[in-house]
Amino acid sequence: MSTSGRASECWREVESSDQCALSGEAERVIWWWEQLERSLEGGRIVMSTMGLSVRRGRVCVALGCLLCAPVSTIAAIYSVCPDSTGDFLSVEVAIDAAVDGVVVVLCVGVFPHQGLVDFLGKKIVVRSESGDPEGCILPARFYFHNDEDSMSILEGVTVTGSGGGLGGAFVLVLASPTIRDCRIVDNWATDMGGAMFLNGSSPLLVRCTISGNHSDFHGGGVYCTAGSNPHFEDCLIAGNAAAWWGGGICCDGTDSPVFVGCTISGNTGLLAGGGLFISNPSPPVALERTI
Repeated sequence: MSTSGRASECWREVESSDQCALSGEAERVIWWWEQLERSLEGGRIVMSTMGLSVRRGRVCVALGCLLCAPVSTIAAIYSVCPDSTGDFLSVEVAIDAAVDGVVVVLCVGVFPHQGLVDFLGKKIVVRSESGDPEGCILPARFYFHNDEDSMSILEGVTVTGSGGGLGGAFVLVLASPTIRDCRIVDNWATDMGGAMFLNGSSPLLVRCTISGNHSDFHGGGVYCTAGSNPHFEDCLIAGNAAAWWGGGICCDGTDSPVFVGCTISGNTGLLAGGGLFISNPSPPVALERTI
């Protein structure tokens, strides 16, 4: 087939697909172009300016596509749905298949329990389709332990109904991902960190709600240790409970959390620190517009 014929085929696929996503971010397309050059064996793609469309494993470069080529190793967007109608049956399987830059979109609904979800150090986004965490209920326990940074992003989901020894919903070890617009509710730990356990980790949490979590030891909501410096921005930390220290947050290992525009209320630490229990901060804990 001629290149012009394949371009027409590509456009028909793009125009007829309700799963096709277009991006107008030139830098992102340049990144994808570099990935395509490394991944495609033979064939030639010529782009004009911007735009990437993806559908069922075929990559179409829009606004200047001369070749529509099957790619087995990369795709811009993967979908995972509660009824198993997405591209992958579980969040972890989608992450396993992803490369840096992929977006894993979670359909609206209540998911079956996903077990342990490991980001595997990848710079990817896992987000809800709607952006509304109340519409995407994801029972899971997230594990970040491969030097994930701010480019590893979880967004717009409710993480609930999970538990473990350390960190009911999140376990972070030497990792600093971004968690944005999420609800972390009704999780538990038999040891420390009912919602989240941080060991030498400095995640960014933006517009998150941490509530209704509990631990049988320290940190009903969040437990920090080993020099963790989490940054909480416009977050609500409420209604969490710990049997010992820090109903909301407990940091006891030269940790220095930062709170900007946060509300910390209604938490219970039976021995000390209902809202916050902080020991040995270095530098001091930062509180800005926080009640």
